[in-house]
Amino acid sequence: MPQYIQFSDHDVIPTDAHHFHLYWGDDREALLDEVENWPTYYPSNMNEDEIAHEMTAH
Repeated sequence: MPQYIQFSDHDVIPTDAHHFHLYWGDDREALLDEVENWPTYYPSNMNEDEIAHEMTAH
């Protein structure tokens, strides 16, 4: 189990997230740096066309 998990939904106000990113690891400083791998999670009810559209608009 990682020591740190970082959640990012790009918003600074309470709102529904259209997608989000999770980062995890044991090095807190590394999680705060710009990362090269952006695991992105979408709602399970989105189809592949909707996800592709979201990714290209992101």
